Amino acid sequence: MARVKNIITMLIDKTFNGLWNPENAIFADKWGKASLLFVSHYPTPQQAIKMGAKRLAEFFKKHNTKLGIDTADKIIELAKNTPARPLETMESDILALKANISVLETLTSAIQQQKRQMVKYLVQTPGTYLLSIPGISVVYAADFTAEVGDIHRFAYAGQVISLAGTAPRKYQSGELDKANLPTSHKGKNLLRMTVNQMALSLNTHCPQFHKYYSNKLFHYKDAPPKARTATANRFIKLAYAMMKNETLYCPRTGNPLTSKEEYYQSIWNKVKEKLADYLSDDIPQDNYLSKIQHQLEEKYDITQKL
Repeated sequence: MARVKNIITMLIDKTFNGLWNPENAIFADKWGKASLLFVSHYPTPQQAIKMGAKRLAEFFKKHNTKLGIDTADKIIELAKNTPARPLETMESDILALKANISVLETLTSAIQQQKRQMVKYLVQTPGTYLLSIPGISVVYAADFTAEVGDIHRFAYAGQVISLAGTAPRKYQSGELDKANLPTSHKGKNLLRMTVNQMALSLNTHCPQFHKYYSNKLFHYKDAPPKARTATANRFIKLAYAMMKNETLYCPRTGNPLTSKEEYYQSIWNKVKEKLADYLSDDIPQDNYLSKIQHQLEEKYDITQKL
């Protein structure tokens, strides 16, 4: 996917230089529907100018995008001020661009379908509760849940940490007692890779985990990976408790000005947002999303549907 996007970016720089300039962005999302639709049909300044602003705005409207005459005017203005090579010298670049956009759309569709399947099985497990943590996506929650399996087969969180192989080793003998040695790397490789990636995402998106990671990073100045592993283990402990007790994420240090009702309404909205593009009609009615919804209705009178 990344390689295809790099090729598309390179080709657009050759056929319509400046169209995707981040300093003067015309499209809010260059990989969005409207942007790819435009470069598929009008990949050169000459073609855009020939189309004209009015017809271009109608083109965007016809294809159900949110763009209109303002965006069309910006494109035409850029096209008129962009030096362009003769069309006949760009034929191979244009064909390559359209072919790679087609490949990207195929890959995107396949990934969307795969994520729908992930969600279908995720919402039938208590791993659904993990979506309430900032920084935990559908893919992370599904991968973690699939690798761990039935959470009730573990008596305590340390067993899950051992399964991941992220527990620090300890060396003891008659004369030495060394703790916090590098992790054993025993256990499931994919689970270990997943929780380490999740730790970095949590550091970026979750304030509570960012604070924890920063403290560990300061403590382990000589070995930054230890901070990541410690954060991963902290997540595993949290995930174990949430999945076992079937509870949503609620940090101890929340906003004192926000009521519990407001907090859980916000959490519910974020969970729905993460799932919005992946819910399908073939999901069994008896699922953990419905359970969460009932819990919020009973405790906090939150009745907003999916």
